[in-house]
Amino acid sequence: MKGFTYFPDQQLPLLVVGFKAYDYQNPHFRAKFSRIAHQCGGMMCHQQYLYARILHPRAKVLAGMHELSRRWLDSECSQPCLDTVLEYRAQIKHLFGVDCNRSYGDFQEGFYPLDYSPKAIKKLATDTLPSDLEKWVRESSRFLSFHHWGIYILGENSD
Repeated sequence: MKGFTYFPDQQLPLLVVGFKAYDYQNPHFRAKFSRIAHQCGGMMCHQQYLYARILHPRAKVLAGMHELSRRWLDSECSQPCLDTVLEYRAQIKHLFGVDCNRSYGDFQEGFYPLDYSPKAIKKLATDTLPSDLEKWVRESSRFLSFHHWGIYILGENSD
């Protein structure tokens, strides 16, 4: 999509909070947001587009992000089976103490979803965020709600 930027592999993995961008959305923000494009899914070359804020991971979390990315790089995981999702879920619970119960459907090589909650943000990042992320958006939108906000780890893709 026009206006979205890819990060070079040398800057990955990244921890972000935000929501997926769709062609019909054009939100206006009160806080600084990036328009991020990210390729994932191995050779399937899926593209994800996010309105996101880059977070500063805690030191232990950053080490875990690298471990997570190494595990799934070259996995060609683009439409994972249940066993693969359960392995991913166990890994993120072990590494970060968070879950993907609501967000697992987005999991694929290079794109690692984590369920959004203020508690999860505190576990993962040093950033201080508003308790209601909707305050970052200038006008209320029917496309934005608590359930659309997500935490994502953007990792390297094998393609």
